Amino acid sequence: GGGKDGKDGTVDGGRMALSGDGEGGSGKGSSSSEDDGIPFACHLSRRPFENPIVTTCGHYFNEKDMMDRIRTAGTGCPICQKDTHGVMNYPTKLVAKKRRLVGRDGTWEEYFEMSKVG
Repeated sequence: GGGKDGKDGTVDGGRMALSGDGEGGSGKGSSSSEDDGIPFACHLSRRPFENPIVTTCGHYFNEKDMMDRIRTAGTGCPICQKDTHGVMNYPTKLVAKKRRLVGRDGTWEEYFEMSKVG
């Protein structure tokens, strides 16, 4: 007899999907394993961050782009339309993510490039 009991491997659901497999996918299901919701670029300009800020509702933009947006379209968030009242905060989480990916001396351009690898 073989001593095989029903436990085949204890690695259940430990999927570490660190590859950018969301290429053009329509975001079905909750497979947001590594997606912390922190973007690699400004939502408004689609360019690397320069002076990033975070809105009260937790969305990230270049300060300049957000200023232009407020001047033309008002203080509503470009992503979720919540009124930001023009409040822009220091993006602690974004800066921490950048530092984690490209190091203390990494640039926003380098951080932006990270979104293309994988």
